[in-house]
Amino acid sequence: MEQTYKLLLVFAGGGTGSVVRYLIAQWLPQGKMPWHTLTANITASALLGFFTALLLLKPGQLEQQRLFIAIGFCGGLSTFSTFSLEGIELIRNGQIGMAILYIVLSLASCMLAFWAAWVATR
Repeated sequence: MEQTYKLLLVFAGGGTGSVVRYLIAQWLPQGKMPWHTLTANITASALLGFFTALLLLKPGQLEQQRLFIAIGFCGGLSTFSTFSLEGIELIRNGQIGMAILYIVLSLASCMLAFWAAWVATR
């Protein structure tokens, strides 16, 4: 597969994932807990778990889908860098309890979402 085509697949997937992330942020209420980022991370983790399981079941057959979905879309949708920033901001604002809850909830739910999608696919 030509390199330019691969880059376009990643670009298109990443742009789509970023737009979905933006729409999630518009849809969910803004409050003390950054629910929009948590939702985006859980969704991306579940999709990546599902797709990773498919890749293992059909190796080599899904290169275009891997580039668009796994690298592009999930990369654009998942906001772990934003998660890190928001966790630090909660700590800096003295909301230590909320920061701990946010960090634990984010990590545990994303791992669970990935595992559940993985198991459901296999």
